[in-house]
Amino acid sequence: SRYVLEKDLLKFEAIYPPPETQKPLGTIRGHNVYPRSCVFTLQGENNWLKLARSVKIGEEPYKVVKARPDFRVPAEDRVDQFLNVYGYWQTEKYRRPPLKNGKIPHNDYGNVYMFNECMCPLDCVHLKLPGLVQLSRKMGKQCVPAVVGWAFDGRAEREEKARVDRIHENWRKLIKGMLRLAYVRKQFGATRPIGKQKTSNGESGGKKKKKKEEEDSGDSGEEDDGAGPSDSVDHIIDNSERIGPLEGFSLDDFINKKK
Repeated sequence: SRYVLEKDLLKFEAIYPPPETQKPLGTIRGHNVYPRSCVFTLQGENNWLKLARSVKIGEEPYKVVKARPDFRVPAEDRVDQFLNVYGYWQTEKYRRPPLKNGKIPHNDYGNVYMFNECMCPLDCVHLKLPGLVQLSRKMGKQCVPAVVGWAFDGRAEREEKARVDRIHENWRKLIKGMLRLAYVRKQFGATRPIGKQKTSNGESGGKKKKKKEEEDSGDSGEEDDGAGPSDSVDHIIDNSERIGPLEGFSLDDFINKKK
């Protein structure tokens, strides 16, 4: 949409220029309406660092939000922490740190952040060669590892692979079930379509009466010897859906037995 309500802003969103310094376009039920072009995404200082930008010296946070909890700490022991976030207008191009007493500046972990080539410290060179740390020690030179990105444990790739395998397995089960259903219908289904059983309203009752007389004469004849129906069946009715599962006997066993 082209407009936004101040109450609908997300956690890391803010309106700039500040609402106190600009007049809203209007109000809806007491809520101010601003153009969407005034909405910006805020980032913490570390996130701006990953984009090769530094927060300007002396800048106050544009907004303070609740930080993400540390799930490694039990819930009952967690303490609420807050994060200072800044807008793009409060940052500048990354300030390259100078040498300190002739030594390369590094973070608390002994590394240098190099998310972009422009982040190389002053009077230093970024070399991409294996074994530089060991070689520099032998030569008596200073060498600090550079962090150029983040390598995860591959969990996302494993989850995606598991999802694709699950899709393939579902398709395999579906196709196998359809083949079994087709086999059952072929072996036990109707050999030919059954015609309409009901007669139209315009037919005379002569045929019905004649058929009833033939049935009566057949009943008065010899009794059935118990060997089964004497009339031949010209079609097979599909009652496979009414057959319940047999205990200790599966459809696969039946198919293998038929083969």
